[in-house]
Amino acid sequence: MTQRLEKAFKRASRLPEAAQDALADEMLARIEAEEAANQAEGDEPFVSAYDVSKHLIGSIEGPGDLSTNPKYMDGFGERSLR
Repeated sequence: MTQRLEKAFKRASRLPEAAQDALADEMLARIEAEEAANQAEGDEPFVSAYDVSKHLIGSIEGPGDLSTNPKYMDGFGERSLR
């Protein structure tokens, strides 16, 4: 994140909640307008990896997050790369 953007977020975080909501609404409207303009020009809309694969989330059986079980993390990162 650029320093300019970081400063803008800090300033926005000090605004009253209603002003933050209005700012977010305006930024979303600008983004949507830009996307609509790009589509009108024939540009393809951005599609993330999540958008493409979200229908697969939860579709297979398997263990949960193995990193939460210390047994599975034994020795992790101890092997040196050679």
